[in-house]
Amino acid sequence: MNGKPRHGWRASATVRIIRTMRLPLRTLLLCSLLGACGDSNVARSPGGNAELLAQATDAKELGALLDRHGKANVVFAHSLGLGRAALASLSAEQRARVKLVVANVPSGEARTLVADGTFDATAEHAVECGDAGLALAAMAGRRVEVHNHFALGVRWFTKANLAADGARVPAPGDLALEVLRRQHPAPATDALLQIVCIADGSSAWCRAVLADLNRKANRHQGTAVISKSVDRTEDLGAALDGTETSNPAAIVLITEAAAPSAAARQRALARACRVIVLGEQPADAHYTSHVG
Repeated sequence: MNGKPRHGWRASATVRIIRTMRLPLRTLLLCSLLGACGDSNVARSPGGNAELLAQATDAKELGALLDRHGKANVVFAHSLGLGRAALASLSAEQRARVKLVVANVPSGEARTLVADGTFDATAEHAVECGDAGLALAAMAGRRVEVHNHFALGVRWFTKANLAADGARVPAPGDLALEVLRRQHPAPATDALLQIVCIADGSSAWCRAVLADLNRKANRHQGTAVISKSVDRTEDLGAALDGTETSNPAAIVLITEAAAPSAAARQRALARACRVIVLGEQPADAHYTSHVG
């Protein structure tokens, strides 16, 4: 970070983290720029050391954990809800000595919550993954072999980069997707590849992803994109089964709860339809590729 850091923060310091959930790859990339990188309990990075001290099962435990681990200087929260709960559970003394880093913050709030001092750093729950999902659906629909998971980068905010509208932290999935795009451009043909996009309309994030996807659909030559939204998460399976008549080459499923659609995704794959999931990565194997 540039300028005088708050709370005695030093990029080369050992960062001792208490987290609310398992740290995903994109958050490790974010934390590496904060001097808090690591994919094991103790890991080294150019910015210094990172040490995972404890994991809280809920935000109420954080206060006790911070008292027990007096050297902790970072609390990482996996969602905005957990971040707010963590903030409420911290005493004034605890808040003064720790950095509060929050991931998966809605795009409209990530910048504001750092600017007003609520959190020290935020990472957006980005909605731009729709374009990646369409690209993968088009390639998979043409029977291009694609990886089963693409972890895309995130835009993060700290006091130091607010003037520049944050900074984007790339991830390996960005490079892998770009390589695939270059290797497998859309062929010059009059035949259109049908892609059906189905979103869980009960989720504001899913609706935002679908809207972004629709805005960018015309970028994908040779495709005919059909979009639909369901009112309830439990209706996703029926919507997937409803594509049997049109038999699209690929389906893009946008959901924050993948489990309820498992059986329907399996049936879609059995019809030789490729299934790209945006949002929560399924715990099962009934999908072609996941973007998150």
